[in-house]
Amino acid sequence: MACDLDTYKGRQVERWSLPRSRNRLQQQAVRALGDRFNHLLRNGDASASPGPAPSPAPNNSDTPF
Repeated sequence: MACDLDTYKGRQVERWSLPRSRNRLQQQAVRALGDRFNHLLRNGDASASPGPAPSPAPNNSDTPF
């Protein structure tokens, strides 16, 4: 986190920000991510595949404690 002090309407205020690196991914890394996750994205004509079925609950009884 980074905090800068500014003047706004005659008062001193804090401006907080998150410093971020400006590193770009290489084309191979972007292509690998696309190959891995494109099936999860919708492109207008295809719907996303359904997720896995929920696992059964470990205890299905309604007995009180």
